[in-house]
Amino acid sequence: MPIRHRLQKRAVESINFIPAGMGEAGWMIYLNEGYSFDPMSPDWSRFIPSDSLEEAMSLIAYKLKA
Repeated sequence: MPIRHRLQKRAVESINFIPAGMGEAGWMIYLNEGYSFDPMSPDWSRFIPSDSLEEAMSLIAYKLKA
């Protein structure tokens, strides 16, 4: 099942599923260079647990200033 989110396509580098055999199952979301989940510092990834997919709908990717 693909994860649903509201992030801009140009901000997302990749989204990878991590199976339960490697720890907690869930999705890793990685942002492209120049974007961050934190508006004040570089923060390029988020883990979304497979039992809390609604968390992905509230993510915001900020464009960092050069």
